Amino acid sequence: MIERVNYEMAHKNSADKRQVSSWLVRMDKKFFLAPAEQRAAGKAVQQQQQSQQQQQNQKKKN
Repeated sequence: MIERVNYEMAHKNSADKRQVSSWLVRMDKKFFLAPAEQRAAGKAVQQQQQSQQQQQNQKKKN
């Protein structure tokens, strides 16, 4: 319930929308994946976050 409220509130701002959406995906994986899959998913999420940060930094420079 709380997660849903936060998700709906964050949709007012598109940047928050992307952040909260990715957070909800990570939360779902944390609860529903087996431990080995969690580790693989965690690594994938870290790589995705790093690439997003790099893209944002490039946009700021331009």
